[in-house]
Amino acid sequence: MRRLIHLGIVLLALPLFAQSNAGELRLKVADPHNLGVKASITLSSDAAQLHRSLVTDDAGYLTARNLPFGPYQLRVESDGFSPFTGIIEIRSALPTEYLVKLSIAAMSTAVDVTAESPLLDPNRTTSSNRIDPQAITGRAASLPGRSLPDLVNSQPGWVFEGSATLHPRGSEYQTQFVVDGVPLTDNRSPSSSPDIEADDVGSLTIYTAGIPAEYGRKMGGVVEVDTSKDDHPGVHGQAVISGGSFGTANAHLLAQYGWGKNALAVNGDAALTDRYLNPPVLENYTNTATTTDFAARYDRDFSNHDRFGITLRREFSKFLVPNEQLQQDAGQIQHRDDFETIGIASYQHIFSEHLLADLRLMMRSDTVGLNSNPQSTPILAFQDRGFGEEYLKGTASYHRGRHEYKAGFEGDFTHLRENFSDIITDPAQFDPGTPDSFQFAGRRLDLEQSAFVQDLVRLGKWTVSAGLRWDHYQLLVNQNAVSPRLGIARYFSSANVVLHASYDRAFQTPAFENILLASSPTIVSLNPNVLRLPVKPSLGNYYELGLTKSFADKLKLDVNAFRRDSDNYADDDLLLNTAVSFPISFRRASIYGAEGKLELPHWRRFSGFMSYSYIVGSVYLPVTGGLFLGSDATNALNQTSGRFWDSQDQRNTLHGRLRYQLNSRAWIALGGEYGSGLPTEVDNTPQEIADAIAQYGQAIVNRVDFARGRVKPSLSIDASAGVDLWKHDQMATRLQADVQNLNNRLNLINFAGLFSGNAVAPPRSYSLRLQATF
Repeated sequence: MRRLIHLGIVLLALPLFAQSNAGELRLKVADPHNLGVKASITLSSDAAQLHRSLVTDDAGYLTARNLPFGPYQLRVESDGFSPFTGIIEIRSALPTEYLVKLSIAAMSTAVDVTAESPLLDPNRTTSSNRIDPQAITGRAASLPGRSLPDLVNSQPGWVFEGSATLHPRGSEYQTQFVVDGVPLTDNRSPSSSPDIEADDVGSLTIYTAGIPAEYGRKMGGVVEVDTSKDDHPGVHGQAVISGGSFGTANAHLLAQYGWGKNALAVNGDAALTDRYLNPPVLENYTNTATTTDFAARYDRDFSNHDRFGITLRREFSKFLVPNEQLQQDAGQIQHRDDFETIGIASYQHIFSEHLLADLRLMMRSDTVGLNSNPQSTPILAFQDRGFGEEYLKGTASYHRGRHEYKAGFEGDFTHLRENFSDIITDPAQFDPGTPDSFQFAGRRLDLEQSAFVQDLVRLGKWTVSAGLRWDHYQLLVNQNAVSPRLGIARYFSSANVVLHASYDRAFQTPAFENILLASSPTIVSLNPNVLRLPVKPSLGNYYELGLTKSFADKLKLDVNAFRRDSDNYADDDLLLNTAVSFPISFRRASIYGAEGKLELPHWRRFSGFMSYSYIVGSVYLPVTGGLFLGSDATNALNQTSGRFWDSQDQRNTLHGRLRYQLNSRAWIALGGEYGSGLPTEVDNTPQEIADAIAQYGQAIVNRVDFARGRVKPSLSIDASAGVDLWKHDQMATRLQADVQNLNNRLNLINFAGLFSGNAVAPPRSYSLRLQATF
């Protein structure tokens, strides 16, 4: 165990930034005569937050895929044999084969490990977090069921606040989700696209620095999502039902069947709630939602060298846009619906023990609609937009000596379609001469291509990685960029410390949601003050320096300092609380800070973590893009220089959770999060404050410190408890209860300004979750 903890500290902290870091384990369990034995397998890693319980086939074979590089505790159990416990390491994208020989009970256990492919040192980014979806405790779900945002929320500094994904190092529009190896670069917040349920997620990794060179275009943060399941034979799966506050209810079913070299998985989700987004006012007006999700996945191993997979996913969400007070008084109702269909095909071929190739193809269709009733104010907004996307990616991984090379290309072809119209119902809110109605329709092809090459090399206690990426972007502008990536780490065994540093050059393409309308000459007809400038790609330089250290084999400390400097810094602007947002960019931005996390993987019956982050973010005018009308356009045009705080500039954030295992079946957990408050741009004048009270209510305005220009600090105490009601072999029934904001504090996330909307965090709420696995 001591060696496992030391290896975990070293391997998971090494900033081997060159490539995504997952491999495959091919395990055989045999008796002393080398005959196959059916056995129960447990793979676990505290550092990687991963725990899998598996079963071999009758011949003793098992394949476990998508394992992040690093050491694992392996436990093998079979009736009549002594259990085996040992350490294995996954170090390469190429499959690694292990043979475990069990001995007869009451005799010593032997292990014979045969590596069919070279063992490589792992590549792990500086700032990456591996999340086990089954290990999330202490957070109550404010969305139907447990959604992908709930998993991201469990990591310090990440908050899905309903209309955006807040990340301490960049804009929400620059967050990239990589689902089953395919990047989704559109806005994945609940208000913009259907969401993937957490129960569909096998593993999830977040990168904030040392980002692999194969990832680009959106680099505020990269979230790798893997939905595959281990294809052991027979029928197995899980069923989940959950419910709680705000009329929230969710049902999830997964069934998987493995036979021979084939595996078929089918899953579905359905959910409803009366609090889908974080509303702009305390009363939570018009915030109902219904979501559904269906997916099917088929995998086949044609041989030990060839594997084919295909995934089909259909997602749908339908919800009402939450009203402000004045809109509620007028009787406004705005309907929003999102449909998404995704198809992904993958093929992997192993040419030799040194070379592996992977090819992925995705086709996607996405449609978003918005409708307003006649009582809507100050405008009736209608939207029908969408896109069709074809994506192709090919990579090759080659291992030779101390080097692990990876190279690849990708092409993304997106057919954008936008239709928008509005009718003014409150002319007093607009400048004189503004047309009573407006219509826009546009189509355009977004072309994005890239290529990359990267190398990872281990030289004793030194690890060095280097990557180079080329990007081409053509939509409103036509640009090319070359982005180098470099990382270095040094392990000091005497102090059990890893020091690491990284540099990432970032080329980030603008968000394409409503970009055609924002850049169209036709909007000049709305008002002479309309601001119409194209949004260009962002260019940035990211730096990070940090260390990882273990204490007494019980605690792990991660400390990082970072800085990000960007030109054409991307953000978004919300149009009059309609859930329609437009991409904008500032002339430049500077974001810097520090973060630390102290983690207790296991000590007696306790486990948990405590994290702190400090951040300062500044953006510099002028601003381009967006759809600013009337006084908003005048304000944006007049502010051609100067600096103000970034919308994600929360100086101090503290997050922690402690879990106690009562016995082998039950546990309790207590957690909490404190935030010092985000900035706001509302003027501290009697008229501005009076208008805010009429629009949002006195209770909301009381949570704003107008003198500081920030919302007041937030604090949420959360509690959880869970129990295994029944367990036998691979079958189990578990019950979990969560309470969020136990202190029932009114926490204001955002307060309305020129570039942001209003968002109120949930009050005290609860959820219950019953899960059965088979």
